[in-house]
Amino acid sequence: VWSGEEIEMTEWVRANTAPDSVSLTGSAHNHPIPALTGRQRVMGYEGWLWSHGINWTSISARKKAEIAMYKGNYTLIQNYGVDYVCIGPYERAFAQENHIKINDAVFNDTARFELIYDKEITGEGWRIYEVKTPSIPA
Repeated sequence: VWSGEEIEMTEWVRANTAPDSVSLTGSAHNHPIPALTGRQRVMGYEGWLWSHGINWTSISARKKAEIAMYKGNYTLIQNYGVDYVCIGPYERAFAQENHIKINDAVFNDTARFELIYDKEITGEGWRIYEVKTPSIPA
């Protein structure tokens, strides 16, 4: 199901992120980060959520929030407790399916995000950003 490079990437994720961290990823059923690392993500595959009895209105609201986050809504990223943002082929497919463009400029804002993983895997670029939490003045 996953390439050797995707497995290598998820080994990196397991070694470099906290087990209880939350990632913003595309919602594909076979996304390697949740599947191979056990890390939580903002939203899983919609069909599975619905088949497990989660209200479709709730699923739709979560999906709208995920779309807004990929468009650059930093407040929602913080409100959902996102620690990492993944931008790879699954996220580009998610964006295409939802007729949006991922706002790369937002994630290149070094005051809010730090690029911690940037590799090409089987011809596709994968970037993982760590979300920086603004410091609270003393």
